Amino acid sequence: MQTDFLNPPIPHALAAASHPAAPGYYRQLLEQPGIHYCPELRMWIAAHASDIMEIFNSPACVVRPPVEQVPAALGSGSAAQIFQQLIRMNEGRAHATGKRILQDCLQQLDMQRVQQTTEQAAHRLAAVLAKTPVQAGYNLSATAMNQLVRDLPLYVVAELSGCPEHLIPQIRSQIAAFVHGLSKPGDATNIAAANQAAQTLLHTFTQLSESDLTPDSLLAQIHLKARESGWTPVEAIIANCIGLLSQTYEASRSLLQASLMYSTRYPAVFQQVLQQPDLINDWIAEVCRLHSPVQNTRRYVTNATQIGNTYLPQDAAVLLLLAAANIDTAIHEQACEFRLHRPQRTLYSFGYGRHACPGQQLACQITATATRMAGTWSLALDQWQVSYENSANGRLPVWTQTEETA
Repeated sequence: MQTDFLNPPIPHALAAASHPAAPGYYRQLLEQPGIHYCPELRMWIAAHASDIMEIFNSPACVVRPPVEQVPAALGSGSAAQIFQQLIRMNEGRAHATGKRILQDCLQQLDMQRVQQTTEQAAHRLAAVLAKTPVQAGYNLSATAMNQLVRDLPLYVVAELSGCPEHLIPQIRSQIAAFVHGLSKPGDATNIAAANQAAQTLLHTFTQLSESDLTPDSLLAQIHLKARESGWTPVEAIIANCIGLLSQTYEASRSLLQASLMYSTRYPAVFQQVLQQPDLINDWIAEVCRLHSPVQNTRRYVTNATQIGNTYLPQDAAVLLLLAAANIDTAIHEQACEFRLHRPQRTLYSFGYGRHACPGQQLACQITATATRMAGTWSLALDQWQVSYENSANGRLPVWTQTEETA
């Protein structure tokens, strides 16, 4: 039995996402066969990669309960209006068309342009936070770095989408309020703030869509491909552009921060990566495998089905522990070790199949660029303490300097 997760104990699988010793908890779950039922969460828990892949591929397992396409706690406000249009929260023909359009547009992004946009945005943000002119290197506090990694991916994607630079800080604040409302749907105050933010976002992106967008902007490309494919609902296009930013806000931030954290855990390997830039993709992938930005996702059973040796009844809710699947020894030898040159690495963090995240390449490029840049800055990463924000499915690190915790 592992001991690194027993003090303090982890009460259930959702609590693991923000627990410092989550890997030990996942390792114990992987020692148990099959899928098990958690009475406290009233969900079935799937940790093994084989079970998770079977669920991903099963037509009986969908992303939302058929009787509750939008979480009831969201009500009927603007946040619910966006949620009900998100392709990642829908099934069927409309979902497939929208997903293909988004995938095509993201895959056709010029990664050199993504790199340049990331570098420029990182310099601007770092200079403001360090209170210095734009320069090659910066000396940032833990608080400043928390803000930089939180803002940078969203700033990059917003700029690539065609958002004017002066609007991006406002969009960032509204995305934050929208995300917080979705993550805590039982909190009336958060829901009210999310609805207000969603209303403003819908207005902003409607105006942007009606403006003279540069042809190579992501928003313009999505509109163009939507017209060519006959996917005409403008509301759905705008909602999914907002959805892309909301996913960027937490998941991409988490991946970037984890990449920088691991630079202090494996400094010799990281220096090798800085000296050989072609190794950066392996670095990012291995960080993502061991520190999955998205720890879990859910599926709902529309018809009773069997997954592995487990019978799942109709209307069952299943929690898929993606972070556990990443360290499943049936898939990876010495799965909890960091190996830059790991053969046949498999990542479950970005999902799979019809609901695989279309932004994987974009997120990894932003992370790779920012990681290389920060590796040349004067940072005290190895002296900062790490904790995790309270989240049900994201692993969101926070740095703290010693004097800030005194």
